[in-house]
Amino acid sequence: MFKIEAYAHLIRRTGIMHHLEFMSQMYKRLELEAPTLPELVNSWNAFVLAYLHEEETYKRHKLYDTQKVKRLDGVRCALVKGIRTLVKMKLKSLDEDERLAADVLDTEIIHTFGNFTRRDYEHKSALITKMTEEFKATGKHLDATNRLGLQPLVNELQTCNIDFILLYNVRSDEYLQAKEKGRATDARLTTDKAFKTLIRTMDALYTINEVSTNNEDVRNMLIKFSFSINAIILQTKNTVAHLGKRKNKKNEEAEATMTEEFY
Repeated sequence: MFKIEAYAHLIRRTGIMHHLEFMSQMYKRLELEAPTLPELVNSWNAFVLAYLHEEETYKRHKLYDTQKVKRLDGVRCALVKGIRTLVKMKLKSLDEDERLAADVLDTEIIHTFGNFTRRDYEHKSALITKMTEEFKATGKHLDATNRLGLQPLVNELQTCNIDFILLYNVRSDEYLQAKEKGRATDARLTTDKAFKTLIRTMDALYTINEVSTNNEDVRNMLIKFSFSINAIILQTKNTVAHLGKRKNKKNEEAEATMTEEFY
């Protein structure tokens, strides 16, 4: 069945960077599965053009590097390199269980993600988020991570990455407020509209196919699209919720510190 998770509230309330990342993931995921149905071509092309325009607008107006952003990015890059080095070292361990655990992490995570520390901030944040999730994924990844004693480093990397995203979002929001934020907002709304049209077109096409055409290939393609779209929606919801809790905790700590200083 073709069913898309609720997303309107998500794209309306996310910060600038998360909105662009959300649309970026949609673009890249659906591009791999290349909508080839004639009925989808127009709405797909409209979405692609809107997304690329939003991305270009954001790049033109995003915040220039600050020292604090650079320092925090340097810390998380150092943690990534440290984890990678430790895994590589454990491949030569005298302990067979450690070697096997290292081989799992090296093959399925380290090699898969590659060396991304020179990527731009937005892509790096997304990759670190995904990589830490892989290290902590229940099953052989988590078992291997614990076997090599990497859990503390992975937790530290995850925390550092969240701190970076929060800081970068604040800096980006401040900058866009001061530098023609209207253009970025217009581009964002255009992307939202194009994305909604694409989803509605898919939904209508699925309904027509079920009622009259009954084409199995069309049905399977649209259901596959829905799985991909829903996976990104749920992942973004979880990320935003996690960041929200982190932000609230920081605010509570700041308020507690101010209260202590007052008294």
